Amino acid sequence: MSGALDEAAMLAALHDIRLPGGAAGGAPADLAAAVALGAALAFGVAGLVRLLARRQQAAPPAPRLVDRLDALSGQEAAVRRVALLHLARAHLPDLYTDVQPTLYRRDSEPDLDALEAALRRHV
Repeated sequence: MSGALDEAAMLAALHDIRLPGGAAGGAPADLAAAVALGAALAFGVAGLVRLLARRQQAAPPAPRLVDRLDALSGQEAAVRRVALLHLARAHLPDLYTDVQPTLYRRDSEPDLDALEAALRRHV
């Protein structure tokens, strides 16, 4: 008999835990919970698929040095000076370090035409 009792206890333990049939909500509550879990899972999978399927957009190419120098031709001297110095610092650091000590002197200004010519030779 003890073997049968152990077998009955084991079979009872294998059954799902469920609320009694007369509990609040009952079958409609079980159905609503299943629908909510299914919807949450569907939204999660859809978001993941959308994230993985999205194409990576390439960044637009940076403007070439020649194009940047050409765009500076119509600018006033102060704007042109600053832009040429930035370009020299980025593309010709040796030239920039030669010009840098004279930048803050009152009596000297960098020769913009020579600076632009050096940058155009660098292209």
